[in-house]
Amino acid sequence: MTLKGVSKDMDSAKSIAQTMSIPEENITYLRDQQASADQIRKAVQDLNDRVRNGDRVFVYYSGHGTRWMDPANPDQCTEGLLSSDGQALSNSEVSS
Repeated sequence: MTLKGVSKDMDSAKSIAQTMSIPEENITYLRDQQASADQIRKAVQDLNDRVRNGDRVFVYYSGHGTRWMDPANPDQCTEGLLSSDGQALSNSEVSS
């Protein structure tokens, strides 16, 4: 399903990043098919490799989310992001 507001969300996110004085060279955009599960995982890992204690990080995601019951944790719901290739990335995976 096409999300009609995504182009406006990208403009808003860029404006927020500029207000936070984040240099353009520190910004990574994953758009449309670029936002596959593997590419999102790689971007998160690249960010983890660069960030140091005390750094500020701004992550903006515009897309579909999901939730499911994880048999390993039946007392809680797992939430996640849906990538462009339809794979779910769990909240714990993205926040690692």
